[in-house]
Amino acid sequence: MDIIRDIDEDGDCEVDFSEFLKIFGFSASIDEEKTLDDLFQAFDEDKDGFVTFEDFARISQKVGERYSENELKEMIEYAGREVPGKVSRAEFEIIVTKQYPQV
Repeated sequence: MDIIRDIDEDGDCEVDFSEFLKIFGFSASIDEEKTLDDLFQAFDEDKDGFVTFEDFARISQKVGERYSENELKEMIEYAGREVPGKVSRAEFEIIVTKQYPQV
């Protein structure tokens, strides 16, 4: 994934919380849980409890990031395991905090 490679500042081939925030023009604050809640709420425009391709596209456009449709779809496909095409709050937190379940 080009997005991961571009934003991966520490070169560990993973996107940590602060790196994830930078993808969409946010910066981390002291209260990580509140930041996660606020960030998820910003993405989840229709307040259905999921972030979709359209949500990612809207936020990336709003903050001036130019990701291709394929790059955004890759993000959703990678993260959205519970409901295909959608990222839940729990999945969102796992992805941005790098607390991946053991496979």
